[in-house]
Amino acid sequence: MATYIEGWIHAGEVPFPCPDPACREGEDSRALHPEVCKKCIDFAAFGSWGYRLTEAAIPASRRAYCPNRQCGVMLETTGGKTPAMAFCPACGHPMCATCATDWSSNGSGQHDCTEGPSAVLVKKLAEERRWKQCPKCRMLVEKTYGCNVMRCRVPGGGFDEAAGLAFAAPSYSL
Repeated sequence: MATYIEGWIHAGEVPFPCPDPACREGEDSRALHPEVCKKCIDFAAFGSWGYRLTEAAIPASRRAYCPNRQCGVMLETTGGKTPAMAFCPACGHPMCATCATDWSSNGSGQHDCTEGPSAVLVKKLAEERRWKQCPKCRMLVEKTYGCNVMRCRVPGGGFDEAAGLAFAAPSYSL
């Protein structure tokens, strides 16, 4: 059972059906729940399962990550157009709840989600140097050498630098 669950988690396909044929007899195939199965899987798999379920519950257009490099916890943006200051619930870092970037103001206390002059310069520099933006965490990445596979700071995330396509990156242990 642990191998079955960990295989689905590693593939990133959550929720997933119960392998017991008795569970599948209803109109809807019953999905396994992490709390029910937590005794038969290790803690890392349990945490990854919860993370994947959270990620699947938040629409990609509203998914964001804390801009603090040491945190990076997954958050949901408001989806509105008006900037709103918020603090990351994990680290307390000030950020914009609308665009999920660092809360920065031009001295007036008002944040501009359309980005200020420094953001325009960064975009221009990124285009000149051919930096790519990670589709998961939206951080800019510069390829200096090697293959086109880039690992994201978000667990299990990565993308093809040449194509810009996101994929589930394998986790490696050192």
